[in-house]
Amino acid sequence: MSLCVLLMRVAVHIPMANSLKEKRRVIQGVKERVRRKFNVSVAEVDFLSVWQRSELALTMVGNEPVVVQQTMAKIEEMLREMGDFFISDCRYEWL
Repeated sequence: MSLCVLLMRVAVHIPMANSLKEKRRVIQGVKERVRRKFNVSVAEVDFLSVWQRSELALTMVGNEPVVVQQTMAKIEEMLREMGDFFISDCRYEWL
């Protein structure tokens, strides 16, 4: 059996955040929704002290690359439709 790991890095802009507390509320909600629906790993990895910016890293491990890629595409689509923030960049990397 071969394993495949896909990393998705998502840069987001949160225009309504006027404090780190507001930003963290938005990011925490996003992380919880993604984990609950897709059972993937997700973490905030950059811009931790910036009010209106963040970068999330999401990873998924599987044994069928097509399934992993389709799932990550669904996650990206869900993130784009959330409305709490705007995606400024989204990159995929097979590990």
